[in-house]
Amino acid sequence: MIDTKQLKEKMNTDDIITVVESLGGEIREDKSPNYIIFTSICHHADANSHKPKLYFYERTNSFYCYSCATAFDIFALVEARWNVLDIEFTFSDVVKYVANILGYSQEKLSARKKPSWRTDILKFTTPNSMDKSHLIYPKTDLNRFVDKLPLAWINEGISVSTMQKYSIGYYPLQDTTTIPVFDINGNLVGIHGRRWRPEDIEDGKYKPVYTLNQEYKFPTSKVLYGLNINKENIRYTQEVKIFEAPKSVMMCEDILDINNSVGLFGCNMSVYQRKMLLSLGVDKFVICLDKQSDADKHDIWQKSINRIIKLLKPYGEIYIVKDKNDLLDYKDSPVDKGKEIWEQLYAERIRI
Repeated sequence: MIDTKQLKEKMNTDDIITVVESLGGEIREDKSPNYIIFTSICHHADANSHKPKLYFYERTNSFYCYSCATAFDIFALVEARWNVLDIEFTFSDVVKYVANILGYSQEKLSARKKPSWRTDILKFTTPNSMDKSHLIYPKTDLNRFVDKLPLAWINEGISVSTMQKYSIGYYPLQDTTTIPVFDINGNLVGIHGRRWRPEDIEDGKYKPVYTLNQEYKFPTSKVLYGLNINKENIRYTQEVKIFEAPKSVMMCEDILDINNSVGLFGCNMSVYQRKMLLSLGVDKFVICLDKQSDADKHDIWQKSINRIIKLLKPYGEIYIVKDKNDLLDYKDSPVDKGKEIWEQLYAERIRI
């Protein structure tokens, strides 16, 4: 079997363009030093008749489609294209195709290292082998929401472009900001809502959105917010920053040079969520839970931290971001005070 990591490391931007063009894709814009825009071959058989939404980011060597809200490496893009064209294949077929297009022989790219424990684990933790019991909603359901973004979030440091990237919308009937939740493969599995009416907030500031004919519940233990967008950054850095809330992940978009963050929808982590991260080759986990104040709440915070540590400890380095110098307010996320404070907190992170 060809060593996929070795093959990816050999590929440069010209190689990427060659593979995309071999799949029927075309460059639509390459003026930016940071990205190239291709036609959206990941979800349109005839991509030329649709708006180009497939971006290739040279720094992370990864793609992101702003239409289907999914990140890809080159192999995942080939898979997506072949699925659109209804071509039957195995992953081995995909790797051989890329190698053949670029003229790399199998002998030169054969794996030489003895497989590690991680290789064995990944046989059972790849996205395709994971449980798919959660409900998937059609992405067209998002069209029923209004393109209105919360000024409060903009004032807190979440840019308009970031909210558009994460498909944030608004449901006027309930005065609720809508936060679509996607699984690792970009399927819409639920819609989180940030309520704004005082009488609704009393029952909970964040709740799943429900319309007149549909409630968009989702299993929080089966998803990691932002993973569909940031998975290639996580794969590239082999590090993940684990926050509680979607807002923190969005704030990271304008704070981190490479956004490799995810949100737990709380402070508990499941085995399933761990499997998803391990499938991306993560070996460095940075736990970034919200700040707690009094002793009782701090004890709860520490118990949550300890549970996550226990879950992750056998699989890599673990760090805790903790506010030792009172830089944050009660219930602040480590990114709530902006880039400078975050960088100080991150520099002072504690290794477990």
